Amino acid sequence: MTNTERTIEIIPFESQYAADFAKLNIEWLEKYFVVEPHDQELLENCEATIIDNHGYIFFARIDNVIAGTFALIKMKRGGY
Repeated sequence: MTNTERTIEIIPFESQYAADFAKLNIEWLEKYFVVEPHDQELLENCEATIIDNHGYIFFARIDNVIAGTFALIKMKRGGY
């Protein structure tokens, strides 16, 4: 591995990264859309609103820094 190569790890949700999840998503929404109250509630309470409802959150970690995130949110009709 050269100095310019970095290892990207995809890791599952851990409570210690909940603030990173909210921050990254809010930044993205503010840049491309608008943050609505529903978004704010979902993102700031991601463990209760996503994880505890059979959803999944993953993070991209580079050099021990969370650099990206995505979620699979279970829908009422059975999909994600």
